[in-house]
Amino acid sequence: MDGFLNINKPPGLTSFDVIRVIRKRLPRKHKIGHLGTLDPMATGVLPVALGQANKFLQYIDDQRKEYQATFFLGATSDTQDIWGKVESSGCSSFAPLQLEEVLQSFLGVSMQVPPMYSAVHHQGQRLYELARQGMVVDRAAREIKIDRLELLKVDNSTPWPQITIKVLCSRGTYIRTLGHDIGEKLGTGAVLNGLVRLRSGPFDITQAVSLDLLENQDLGPYLLPPDFPLGSLPEVVIPEQAQSSWRNGRAIELGEIPLTGRVRVYSAGLRFLGMAELKNSSGAWLHPLRLLIWE
Repeated sequence: MDGFLNINKPPGLTSFDVIRVIRKRLPRKHKIGHLGTLDPMATGVLPVALGQANKFLQYIDDQRKEYQATFFLGATSDTQDIWGKVESSGCSSFAPLQLEEVLQSFLGVSMQVPPMYSAVHHQGQRLYELARQGMVVDRAAREIKIDRLELLKVDNSTPWPQITIKVLCSRGTYIRTLGHDIGEKLGTGAVLNGLVRLRSGPFDITQAVSLDLLENQDLGPYLLPPDFPLGSLPEVVIPEQAQSSWRNGRAIELGEIPLTGRVRVYSAGLRFLGMAELKNSSGAWLHPLRLLIWE
């Protein structure tokens, strides 16, 4: 079984918990992986790769992700979310115009310091392992990009005011930390109360399948083909006589093709064969990167 499952992760499970559930439905030692870890409290899109689809995880363009997040204003937390040690900041008032100005100030490229409760490595250990020991270490800031930040709702009916935002951002952006930084700039503090990943690259929540459904149904009808997340790459078709060279990992001369870079490769019958690097040097040469082995 080769392809991708677009799973709508439920709350309370780690990404690896989801893998364990799916693994029970697969033959023993069948390869399985996932794209983009979600915190246990988060829900939404979690792409899972089965079989040969794992060969393409590193090549998938998932640079842009979209989230819907809810924050309490007027509080802080050691984990930057509601599941940590939450304390009142003593200030929860803000002007609507001030909130809009603060949100818009985060648009574009900026530097973000990863939270201590994260899977980032520090001298061979995960930051969250150090945080659980009560340690705080210096973390290098990372470049992130916020393409869109939209205020969806302000709810003043709760003990702390609650805001809901939608964020379109680059891979590696910590939404918990974004909220924490918004709270600092607003002067109220902020704590993440809910998070839904709406999109990860080409995987969208409107096509995501619940984990409960997959526990009781055949996986086949929900399996996306291995080339599904590679649609942004150009397509190259190789002739039948070149497929032996392809299967043996040898470069293939294709004549004049005005393309360079990574491409999807198909047979004359439009069967997906894998990925290659197309180089133009005295003609176009196709250099195999990842090959699918079809029985």
